[in-house]
Amino acid sequence: MEEEKKHSEIGLAELWNIFKRCWWLMLIVIVIVASSVYIALNVTHKDQYTATITIWAMRMPDGKGTVSTQDVSIATYLINDYMLLIKSDKIVDDVIRAQNLANVSVKQLSSMASVKNEMGTRVMYLSVTTGSPKSAQMIANTWGTIFCDYINETMGEDMVKQVVDASLPKAPSNPISLLRVLLIAFVAGFAVYGLYFVRFILDDKISSPDDVEKHLGLNVLGSIPDKNSLRRRRNKEEYYYNYGSSYGYGRGRGARKS
Repeated sequence: MEEEKKHSEIGLAELWNIFKRCWWLMLIVIVIVASSVYIALNVTHKDQYTATITIWAMRMPDGKGTVSTQDVSIATYLINDYMLLIKSDKIVDDVIRAQNLANVSVKQLSSMASVKNEMGTRVMYLSVTTGSPKSAQMIANTWGTIFCDYINETMGEDMVKQVVDASLPKAPSNPISLLRVLLIAFVAGFAVYGLYFVRFILDDKISSPDDVEKHLGLNVLGSIPDKNSLRRRRNKEEYYYNYGSSYGYGRGRGARKS
């Protein structure tokens, strides 16, 4: 158990060392990717606006607002049929002609609309999404009027009614998500860490006394200094001696005199 714990601690330390070596590159990648994605989205992004109408599916046989249990049962039974019929080709084609949408096909306009029903109610919501807030409002209201007229004429009774008209959308329904931008940027940053981690895993060279003890299980009795390292250190010391200031590097040929 102790040995497993030791290996776990060593593994976490190595992971932390990898992070210390590449954190600056991760930060640069995160900033660059976040900026690039945000700019690209602003250039290519198109605002969409959604307008919604509310339709109540309920029969009023006496016109006095009295609703019987039978009326509720019929409306509940027919609500799924209404949800299918409201996007039928005939209704959509009538909306296209009423709004003079000559360049829009039935399939395209149908894809711009969505219908939902609150569970256990006789209420339907028809939402229309377009690139213009005024267009979305007008199409949604026209759609509701055409559908209600069609159902009521077909059934011979007032079976459905548009109880809430669509209002003019004030803001886009598809704003740019900063959270998604940051998520993409952080994924790119962790990809950099992953590359460093893979490089660390594939590197099986022994480059320090610690590697000898870790991989071979041997104690290092001595080490031979690296000639190039000693030369670099010597050149560095000569530089500071010859050109260092009088505040800490000794007085050489280029030292300042007080």
